Amino acid sequence: RVIKEDKSHCRYVLKYDIHHFYESINVEILIAKVRKIIKDKKVIKLINEVRKKVSNPDSKLIEQMRADKEFFSKKKFITSQKALERLSQLINAIKYKIPIMEEGPTGTSKTFTTLVAIDYLNYRRLKDNTNDKSKIKELLRFNLSSQIKSDDLLCQVTGDTNSPAGLKSIDGVFLRAFRDGFPLLLDEFNLATESVLQFILEAISSGILS
Repeated sequence: RVIKEDKSHCRYVLKYDIHHFYESINVEILIAKVRKIIKDKKVIKLINEVRKKVSNPDSKLIEQMRADKEFFSKKKFITSQKALERLSQLINAIKYKIPIMEEGPTGTSKTFTTLVAIDYLNYRRLKDNTNDKSKIKELLRFNLSSQIKSDDLLCQVTGDTNSPAGLKSIDGVFLRAFRDGFPLLLDEFNLATESVLQFILEAISSGILS
């Protein structure tokens, strides 16, 4: 954005991506900087607890999942150590409503794993507390591409035989997820345009749709 507004003084632009940038961040230094801004010790403790559950495999959850082998057998989910480690991180991200990016080539069961994670959360809710009627809402899915604009995430046009024009406008998946708390899987993230990515990231970081 700064470069776009200062074109007269900008001669060269290098756009690059740092491989595994977030994994390379020194978390202790990061938390130390956060402490300078946030003084409440309870909030800092909560941030640390959530960070550990999402950034690292949850050994307690993995142990629990191994005990629930019948559930995974029905789902035809292979419970290897690596698969359970990834699943535990994904489950905690969904549980604590933390955006997460799943990387990997096509055919590596990213969507299937996400569906299993949501089903397992609902399974445990019923098993742990029969009085708890709440459940994780259905997974919304949307394929991004270079043709998709931010408006497409907020509003979609679909056929309607009752409308004189034969069309009607419905809320887009991103709006529904943002407003109503639906988990949302955005596929083909690498194909999205810069403007769409900026729209998504700004909405997530600010908590405001604009």
